[in-house]
Amino acid sequence: MTKGRRRKIALLLVFALACTLCDFNNIGIKSAFASEETVSDTTSSVQTIKLKSSEWSYGADGDCRLELGNKWCNPSHEFSDRLKQWSFTGIDISFYARRVNLSLETIEDSEAEAQLNFDSNNEDIYNFTDGGVATTTAKLTKDAYYTVSYRGDTLIQFANYMAVRIPALDKESYLQFEDVQVTLYGAVQTSYTPTPTETPDPIFHGTPNYSATQQTRGTDDDFRVGLTYVSADWKENNFTDFDTDQVMQVKGEGEYSASYTIATNSDIGLLWLDTNLYKGSRMEVDVTGVTITTPDGAYQKLYTLDNEKLRQPGSLWGYRNTYAKENYAATIKNENLRYEYYISEEYDNYRKKYVAYNFNALDGVNLLSESKITVQEGAIITVNYTVKQRDDYEESTGAPTSEPTSTPMVSPGVNPTSNPSASTDPTEKPVVHGTPNYSSTPQIRGTDDDFRVGISYASDNWHEDYFANITTSHAMQVTGEGNYEISYTTADDDGMQMLWLDTNLYKGSNMKVDVTGVSVTSADGTKTDTYNISNGKMIKPGSMWGYRDSDDIKNYAATILNPYLKYYFYINSSADNYRDEYKKYGFDSDDSINMFANDVKTLGTGSTITVSFQVKNVKEATTEPSAEPLPTPVIKPSAEPTAEPTTEPCDPTLPPTFVPSSEPANTPEVSATPIATQQPKDYIDNELWARKGIHAYIAYQMNGTWDYRNTYRTSKTDSNYNYIKAGGEEVNAADVQVRDVFLNRDGQYTIALKGVDLSASKAFNILGIATDISAKTENNRNGIYSDVKVTDASIKIDGKEIASGMNLPQKENENFYCFILKNCFGIENSGPLYVESKDEILPTPEDSIEITFTISGLKVALTDLRNGTYKDPMTGEYIQNADITQADIDASVDNSVAVPSMMPTATPTVAPTVVPTIIPTAVPAPTVAPSTEPTTVPSTAPTPTAMPAPTTAPSVEPTLVPSTEPTVAPSTEPTTVPSTTPTTGPTLVPSAEPTAVPAPTVAPSATPTIVPSITPPTMVPLPSAEPTVTPGDEPTIAPTEEPIIDPTEEPTVTPSDKPDVTPTPVPAKTPAPVKKPAAKGTTLKNKQGAYKVISSNAKKPKVAYSNVTKSKKVNVPKKVKIAGITYTVTSIAPKAFANNKKLQKVAIDSNITSIGKNAFRGCKNLKTIVIKSTKLTSSSIGSNAFKGTHKKLVIKVPKKMLKKYKKFLKKKGNKNVKVVKA
Repeated sequence: MTKGRRRKIALLLVFALACTLCDFNNIGIKSAFASEETVSDTTSSVQTIKLKSSEWSYGADGDCRLELGNKWCNPSHEFSDRLKQWSFTGIDISFYARRVNLSLETIEDSEAEAQLNFDSNNEDIYNFTDGGVATTTAKLTKDAYYTVSYRGDTLIQFANYMAVRIPALDKESYLQFEDVQVTLYGAVQTSYTPTPTETPDPIFHGTPNYSATQQTRGTDDDFRVGLTYVSADWKENNFTDFDTDQVMQVKGEGEYSASYTIATNSDIGLLWLDTNLYKGSRMEVDVTGVTITTPDGAYQKLYTLDNEKLRQPGSLWGYRNTYAKENYAATIKNENLRYEYYISEEYDNYRKKYVAYNFNALDGVNLLSESKITVQEGAIITVNYTVKQRDDYEESTGAPTSEPTSTPMVSPGVNPTSNPSASTDPTEKPVVHGTPNYSSTPQIRGTDDDFRVGISYASDNWHEDYFANITTSHAMQVTGEGNYEISYTTADDDGMQMLWLDTNLYKGSNMKVDVTGVSVTSADGTKTDTYNISNGKMIKPGSMWGYRDSDDIKNYAATILNPYLKYYFYINSSADNYRDEYKKYGFDSDDSINMFANDVKTLGTGSTITVSFQVKNVKEATTEPSAEPLPTPVIKPSAEPTAEPTTEPCDPTLPPTFVPSSEPANTPEVSATPIATQQPKDYIDNELWARKGIHAYIAYQMNGTWDYRNTYRTSKTDSNYNYIKAGGEEVNAADVQVRDVFLNRDGQYTIALKGVDLSASKAFNILGIATDISAKTENNRNGIYSDVKVTDASIKIDGKEIASGMNLPQKENENFYCFILKNCFGIENSGPLYVESKDEILPTPEDSIEITFTISGLKVALTDLRNGTYKDPMTGEYIQNADITQADIDASVDNSVAVPSMMPTATPTVAPTVVPTIIPTAVPAPTVAPSTEPTTVPSTAPTPTAMPAPTTAPSVEPTLVPSTEPTVAPSTEPTTVPSTTPTTGPTLVPSAEPTAVPAPTVAPSATPTIVPSITPPTMVPLPSAEPTVTPGDEPTIAPTEEPIIDPTEEPTVTPSDKPDVTPTPVPAKTPAPVKKPAAKGTTLKNKQGAYKVISSNAKKPKVAYSNVTKSKKVNVPKKVKIAGITYTVTSIAPKAFANNKKLQKVAIDSNITSIGKNAFRGCKNLKTIVIKSTKLTSSSIGSNAFKGTHKKLVIKVPKKMLKKYKKFLKKKGNKNVKVVKA
């Protein structure tokens, strides 16, 4: 094999370790191109081929790839027939990249490079990361079309591999590819004939000359070894499978040999010894020689350390898969695996002793003296090896001194083939495994009426562990619903650290496993400790049902005890394992799962742990967790006027007008309301939500911070409208005002939030108008209100109008409709404010959100509500609300029936009518948007240029923020906040309170009113966005009690209780300018460092510590005062201290809630960090925050946080860090 060919193959690092490492279940996204045709330009020999989704796939390796073909990783992953028939001199691959912004946020960069990597039938024409021909790359910066390309002058053909590769992003990134197109230049059609039934060349397997009893996981004194061999042409391979008996038994230290009989004439490609030893093992396998014996046995060739045909050290010991930390292996030859994985400190396989051999880091591993060794069919390869205790194993810590010892992932995160770090809890004892007392026929994937269950168990100090392997016979068969028991016999005497039931059920299953009790019986049977719900020794619900690995969404498991898994993953609605039923138990989301009321101990070696469990079908009872949930948010309501509306029919294109009624409204019964079980929230208008019918409210979910208010009700007894999260926690009733509305007729409504600071987030993931309008979905086939429409929507953020005139798409969320302004999680229904670029048009609010909208099409739903035929999709109950009047119904339309209005409208409509009017308007006036159909009779005059016009009637609800322009007609109800400019005419009813600053009306009221309106609004009003303008020449009729000498820094939220009798002698003074915090994103500096403003909220401005002078000691303060403004320091920015070689000690104060990615990276002399904050979590500390710090770094933490912080601080880049109490 030529050196050039070897270099090309080096790209596939993981593949070289084993074909089994590749994920062959590639996922494709449906191409937006409907056409499958090939477009040919015969004059220029250019062929353009729009690929179907089946003709490309996402790559299986670690980074993000769009693969056209990859036969190296999967022989069946061929190029499509439409590509293989062409030779070409140049190629373009064009594609649309979606969710680029979300993907870039994961790497905290503004761009990611897309490369063209390929192999061809010409060994000199290729391109991989380590070299090759020149190609054109693309910089991904936003959602858009991109092209990568190659141009040459030699005809080539597709061979083994071609892909668009984005090395900066991993395969789990948000990035999606669409509309993939290939353009071939200098294209010549070859004589290739498509052969759909073509079978690949057969793969041959030789014979291992050893066998032993099957063992999944070994111990230091009893484990298994297997010889892995692959020929250079890949026509023969033998990969060790520890679930079979084709393994060799090894019992402790000593000299051993393993041999394998070759099946084909070939060159040696890959050669190593696999073992079933894992992290925590103290043993090491060193190869001392390789012998090749001819088929007739007459000749042997020796490659040994003594004759120097085998280079020192003979083999390299480390994880077989350097990415996944799987089993250990002794590698002899694997030129796709570079030496750097063993000699560079940043990798898990690093061993200090290997550095002494002066390997070239980028060379592939080959310890045989010859690069090409040919063997014949029937030849025998014998590998001699020594088993000994690791020479770098530290007895005091139970861990290698130079090999990183990161704590493993444990469900979510626990890998059944990975043992958590022995360095966390010192032990000199080898890991042992107990015995499952059950068996059945193996089954890969279960069904609802036939699946498998297995116990997973780990002891306190990891002396013993057993992780269920459901695909083997060591599993228990379950055949449908019922009560079952399963048991396991321990091999050690220790406390219990982890216990759960694994299953081979996956997404789509309707079954649920609930643990009802656990008992522990001593080996002699004389004592049994029983833990169950009825005796109070196990807390409800006994176990948590969900994906075993919530990050990768794998099989379902019933978790009883797991210190590495938080309740958060089951009670937070944005998590994959969320189940509404678990919220009622009052779990703390930051606590680890433990369903035992007391510590659980085994009763000595040989104890039997029995788990009782119930299996039931929950198809009708719960909603299946989604593989990619829409992280959905929740908000709150405001009182609705209870006055009876007029009985005159309203023009459906105009907002309805409400007049107080002399008759009291009927009080609806709330006992039958599905949401009556909700706990009242001080910031929610519970009276409004007790009204049976249809509500609307602002729903949102923020990027990064996961602040939210959910967009749908998720269970029969619980609703998410009454929980609002902002600034990382539930809002305080004293700080927030919420307006939700009850939809009792078609018309214009306003919903709003004030006092909700969401500025810590970069952007909205979701923003919409959530409703409880019953939707017609897969879960709710009786929903019939899909014709409800929301039009002419406008939005204000912090009092500033961002957009208006929007028609919102209708989206089904579970069982209800939400009307979307922005949705980053769906290509369809993404909303008018979703933009495919970094130029975000929707700012995040520091204080308020207000959405005004017009809704139509409620007639059918309102009729059902009045008649008692409206079915709640969650409870199945029929709801009746007699308060819905016939006037409400008549004022609403059925959008599914097109009926023209009989008479022209008096003024132009805000939005086009659904159907044409019979008679044109008397006076030509422009509509804001054109009608969907032409009018029956033409207008008598041309339509003048469109101009915005004031509304002719007041809104249904008083606005929370005053209008910036006067209305044409007076309001029928008082405004709760004075207008910023005088009205053009007198108001019919006086304002409830005088204006904050005197300003004259243009004309006086006809008569003074004696009392305020009958039904003042109950909603606490929002203040004006800005103070009122300079007062007029004359005082107001009803001024404040005293002149305002010193105005407040902010406008008041609530007006004075009563107007004064006597006017003030002079107008109030104009307010003095107020100092404001610097704008969000501004960098501020003082002598201690630099600070980036992350929230410019006037009341609570916040900054991130972003830079520091090269000092030895630094204190990150609680607060900092710059330019007269005090800012709270809540975070340490990414790379804040990076590469500060002088830094030795850092003190982090108590307000810090997050530490950015690479914050202390490269601070090689940093020996001490003192953390006073109790607000940090694993997710709030970025990756590699402490990477490259001193090997003896000590982090001092608050005493009460010691146990919690220990678990995740070691995972942030420095695995040797010592965490102690301050």
